[in-house]
Amino acid sequence: LYYRVAVVTIELPPLRERKDDIPLLAEHFLKIYNRQHGKEIKGFSEGAMRKLMNYHWPGNIRQLRNVIEQAVILCPGDIITEEYINPERRRSSANQIVIPIGTPLHEAEKIIILRTLEACGNVKSKAAEILGITARTIRNKLKAYAMEEGREFVDDDEE
Repeated sequence: LYYRVAVVTIELPPLRERKDDIPLLAEHFLKIYNRQHGKEIKGFSEGAMRKLMNYHWPGNIRQLRNVIEQAVILCPGDIITEEYINPERRRSSANQIVIPIGTPLHEAEKIIILRTLEACGNVKSKAAEILGITARTIRNKLKAYAMEEGREFVDDDEE
């Protein structure tokens, strides 16, 4: 059976040996996660791209994709800077949120609420319980975030 299935073998070197692919992949993932998270981040600072290029990527493209998604979620501006590029994040910190020193309190609150909602499958009552606030407060915050971004708020559940 193996010889019937293995007609063509494709050998692809690891990402650390294909550094030229990193900017293209990073931009590709940025477009995907901008759309997915309702953001309009334009690109990466030179420092952020340098950090991406200099990392050895033991997790290959999957790790790069995760790092870009994390940066899109955490970045409050329109350019991802190097402080939001954290490829050495350990799996044990999956339930932790990194908020850089100097982040305005309003932005930190937004990050915490959105990441908690994401971890709870967007169930507002569950996120509210974890955060020690009401589901109504979460709805009001989401409405305010949508207005800040010039979007209309759509309440997709009745919790």
